[in-house]
Amino acid sequence: MISIFGFAAPLKSDLKFREYDLFQSYYCGVCKSIGKRYGNLKRFGLVNEMGMLALLLDAVSSKTSSREFVNKGCIAHPIKKRPNVVYSEYIDYAADINVIVDYFKLKDSWADDRNLLSNTAAGLIFSRAAKKAGKNNPSVYESSKLNIAKLSKLESEKCASLDMAAEPFADMMGDVFALAPGIEDKFLVSLRCLGYHIGKWIYLIDALYDLEKDIKKKHYNPLFYRFEYKPDEDINEFKMRIKDELSFVMYDSLGRCLNAWNELKEAMPEEDVYRDTVGYMDNLINKGLLLKTEKGFSTDESV
Repeated sequence: MISIFGFAAPLKSDLKFREYDLFQSYYCGVCKSIGKRYGNLKRFGLVNEMGMLALLLDAVSSKTSSREFVNKGCIAHPIKKRPNVVYSEYIDYAADINVIVDYFKLKDSWADDRNLLSNTAAGLIFSRAAKKAGKNNPSVYESSKLNIAKLSKLESEKCASLDMAAEPFADMMGDVFALAPGIEDKFLVSLRCLGYHIGKWIYLIDALYDLEKDIKKKHYNPLFYRFEYKPDEDINEFKMRIKDELSFVMYDSLGRCLNAWNELKEAMPEEDVYRDTVGYMDNLINKGLLLKTEKGFSTDESV
């Protein structure tokens, strides 16, 4: 059930232009790094979270002041060049993580659906790249492998506990944030907490948004088992029935994300070079993730 990534987006209308442009330059930088080091096909699996990860790690590592921006075109925007962050250790780290996660996501899709295309892509396109990325980051690779296996087992057992079902993905994301190279010890606890609870929130918001798809395809969804979904139950009525308990769990994770982020902010140097990173992350956690949660419970199909 790992469609998952792409939910961690800011409320763009409330971002300053320079804050969004900074994120975009990291996102493009990760994309370029994937293409340069693993081939262009792997770039199509790039997700928002990896741009955010590189942006965040650059800031807490105090290496932001040494970053370089270069205007480059790309496959998606061949005419208008965009600024890309280059020569950043965390651009490459986020690129590695994206490739590793894409590989295990495809393997999971094969396990769920016996999707031949996913299995072929995992074997022929991503396998070698994932092994290379794993050599660069062996601890994260092993964590991803172990936790995706745990997740698949829980799904096959039709786990009815939201906390248990979400934990492997949350643990994996905690490791992704905390096992990055060159991070000072004072940041590690808060980074792991932030990654863990973003991961837990992502897993649950994915389950909420995938309700109708999972009904049609008869896929496992923890919400069906925790809240005893009935086959003839209207999906909007089901959302309203589960809203109070599920939103409590999700908002609890978002609150813990905010606490962890505030701890990271307090430990970061107070310099102008970090201003736009702070603005982006404040918006993401305080507005973007909250809005995505509210929309997940909406019964208005136009939202």
